[in-house]
Amino acid sequence: MHEIWAVDFDGTLVKEYPGKFIINVNKFEETEYGSVQTCIDAQKFGVKIILWTCRDGPALTPAVEYLLKRGFTPNAINKNIIKFAPIMSAKVFANRYFDNRSFPEFTSWRNVRETLLADYYKDHLFLPPVTR
Repeated sequence: MHEIWAVDFDGTLVKEYPGKFIINVNKFEETEYGSVQTCIDAQKFGVKIILWTCRDGPALTPAVEYLLKRGFTPNAINKNIIKFAPIMSAKVFANRYFDNRSFPEFTSWRNVRETLLADYYKDHLFLPPVTR
């Protein structure tokens, strides 16, 4: 499978605090139980994930550290996965974009697990439990 997801950080993987970036790794809270685990599970099934965020420089470091502490290593950060990108562009190439500021608004990691990842769990009658 060569599906690529571009996933935003603030407001999508973790709660957003308008007007400021949280930079203390211990202060981040997932937007929804299992948001990071869903990305980990997707990677197990071959999905490549780009962390696609407005964060850069010193504000990006704690976001990446937070994800790494939870066992999620993005395949790329704010750039294309060259091997799969059909063209070079300022916008990252992905098959799916997950961002709380999209329209219609992205609302549920549970929905992602039950729809997009359900096919990948075809050997199971249930979705595995989300762990922290």
